[in-house]
Parts: sequence; structure tokens; C-alpha cells
Amino acid sequence: MDSEAERFFQEGKAAERQGDMMRAVMMYKKAERLGHDLLDAHERLSADEQEESDAMAQEWVSAGVCAKEDEQEDTPYLTEDQRAALERYPHALDYKFSEDELKQLDRDGYVVLKGLISPEVCERLLSECFEKLHRLYGLDKAKPETWKALGSGFSDVWHTPAYYAIRQDPRLYSVFAQLLKEPRLTLGLDRMSIKPPAYVDIPALDTAEWNPVLEDEPDHAPSSSSEGVFERRAEPRRVEYKLNELPIHTDMNLWRLRESMYQGGLALQDCPKGNGGFVCLPGAHKLASIMQYREKFEAGHWHASDPSKTKKQSPPSDVFNWYLDPEGAKNAIEVPMAQGDFVVWSSRLPHCNALNQLPQWRVQCFVRHMPEHTHQAYRRMVERSVRTGIKPNAYSTGGGVDMWNAGHEQAGYSPPDLSPLGRLLMGADPWST
Repeated sequence: MDSEAERFFQEGKAAERQGDMMRAVMMYKKAERLGHDLLDAHERLSADEQEESDAMAQEWVSAGVCAKEDEQEDTPYLTEDQRAALERYPHALDYKFSEDELKQLDRDGYVVLKGLISPEVCERLLSECFEKLHRLYGLDKAKPETWKALGSGFSDVWHTPAYYAIRQDPRLYSVFAQLLKEPRLTLGLDRMSIKPPAYVDIPALDTAEWNPVLEDEPDHAPSSSSEGVFERRAEPRRVEYKLNELPIHTDMNLWRLRESMYQGGLALQDCPKGNGGFVCLPGAHKLASIMQYREKFEAGHWHASDPSKTKKQSPPSDVFNWYLDPEGAKNAIEVPMAQGDFVVWSSRLPHCNALNQLPQWRVQCFVRHMPEHTHQAYRRMVERSVRTGIKPNAYSTGGGVDMWNAGHEQAGYSPPDLSPLGRLLMGADPWST
């Protein structure tokens, strides 16, 4: 390992511990350019783990490949035979979709299931998440100078008791069993999205006080609590803290449509419009829309590496892809949600999250289930992660997870209490054939 690469890596880790995510990312990128894998020696995958990681990558490729003539529309409707097959499995039909919910999901590619999870469970997860972020990264909701620990807006919290209670909720399992037409599922082990308020109002002061928010950088929180100014404020003032939105994308390669996949997000507190919530392009999951997008992409209408170019290009090979059509993006809508609402969408649907413009937090946890027979390597990884508290080394949507802090949640970790359904979903018990 290059000594210079290792030095940059260690500087990145130090900045991460201090909550200075901007410097951490810069150091990590320097280390990566010099060939560093961004892992400590004890965090690197063993030969068996690397083989499993390679198998997971292959699963994502194989799951979607099919001939164009075999491509079919995603439909949420069950045939009589599909319903009869699901009836054999406890809880597979627990959730009763309304006709309006099915119509919207079929037409738009997404639907909000109102009040699916109780406010009490949502509040428990909120409390557990912020407690863990404070313990691991020093994040304090009352101190904007600590919010840089959130980085890109996705929290590195994967394991809490309330999160596991939600993951094995029979109604959520039922939603995915019906949409996938498959009762034997494996949990998609995901994390949370947390966006701080867009701004903080600082009151006037009659006496001088240390202010940790820098005067010359009003739109950024400082990298440590030692930065700031000693000031007396005659008037109140507003400090902005805006975390960028994630651009429109799909977590499914639109050239690989053999397997139907769905994703979901749970609002842990009210998320009105403007709060940085779920955004999508209604109807863009339809096969005709996808085929038109693919045709224009391959013809070079929006060149992936240089938008000024118009030349033919090959389909992307990655599972995750940015949505490049600027005209199509104009149809994006932001979907308001109340605490406990669950939004479920087809993985074919271009989506993102918006910029938070309100003075309140936006917190959502992601939950999904996938067919276990096509994701066996991923299922083994989930079982190990749930049992040990280590980070999963792959996202449920495909692609590797940064493992520089692989064991950061393991201190004091106890495996969750799993119901019989939870044991099936998380790989502790096998599904019957």
C-alpha cells in the first residue's frame, strides 16, 4: 500500500471523527486516486467474503437480463393463481390494498400507504437513531456546528431495535410479497435519510456569547466546535444550512427489466412539501416511456460523459444510473407524507429526494424485501450483518458500501429479537419450498 495513500486515508478518518465531512471526503478521494481501498487492514474482506461480494454483484446483473421481446410491464395486480400461491404463507396477504392504491401504483409507479406504522414505533426509531449518531459522531440536534456528521444526508445507522421491528412488520412484508408475487423474500438491509433544517434562527443577545457558526460562512456549519466568533447580537439573525438534494436516478438498470423490484421509505415524522422528501416522475416506469428513454440515450441525446456531445453511446452497465433527460425531469413532483406513511415505488421509476427548505428535520428510513431465490449471496450477507452488527458490505439496490467504519455499531450490539417471520426474512431460518 502506498504510504502517501495511507496518510491521506488516516487524515480522512480523523476528519470524519471530528465531523468535518467535507475534508474527510477530499482526503478519501486523494487516497483512492493513489490506489487505497479505503479500508483498515482488519476491515478488508477475507477471500470468502470477497467471493461472496463478487457473487452479489453477479446476482444483480443476472436478475435483470432478458431479451427485449420478453420485457413486460410492472403490474401490482394479482392473478387468481398468484393470490392462491400467496395464501399458503402466513402474513403474505395481511395488507389489503384498496382499489385506488392499486390504480395509482399501476398508473404512476408509486403510492403512499397511509399510517402503515404507528407513531410510537416511529418515535422510538427517531430516538434510537439520534442517540446513536450522537454517540458515534457527536451529532447534536441543538448544535448546527455538529450537523456535518450527516455528510450527504444518509446516516450510517443500520442496526437499532425499532428499525428491526419495522423490518419484520407483517404488513410491510405483505406489501412486498404481493407486489413481487413472491412470498419467499429476503430483507433489504438499508439505512436512513436524515436532513437537517434548512436554516436556524439565532436570537438577539444582550451580553457577549461565543457563537460557533462562522460569520464569514453563514451557509455552512463549521467543522468543529472550536470555530466561531465571540459576539454581541443586537438583532436576531438567520443562518442557513442547506444539504443538497440527490439528483433524479434509478436504482435499477433500465436495460435489465426481467425482474420486478420495488423500494420503500417510511416517514418517521411529518414530511410536507418543501421538507426534502420523496420526488418522482409519475408514469415514467411504464415500458413505453422506458423504451423511448433508452432509444434517445443510445442515440446520444444526453451524453453521459459530456452533455454537449450528441453521439451514440452504449447502455450503462451499473445498477444505479442518473436520469439524464432534462425535459422529462420537469415532470418531477414532491410527495408529502405524514408520520407513519410508507411510500412504495417501482424500481423502474426515476426518483430522488428534494432540497429541504423548511426549518424542520426530515427523517425517513428505507425498507424493502427482495426475492430470496435470486439473491442468495446477498441473503447470506444480511444474516451475518444482523447476527454480528457489522455493516452490510453491499446496498440492497446493488453496489458496494464503504467499509472504512465496518464495525462502528458493534460495541454493545445485541442481535435483535426476531419473530418467526423475521427469522425467515433475515436468513436465520430457511424458507420452505
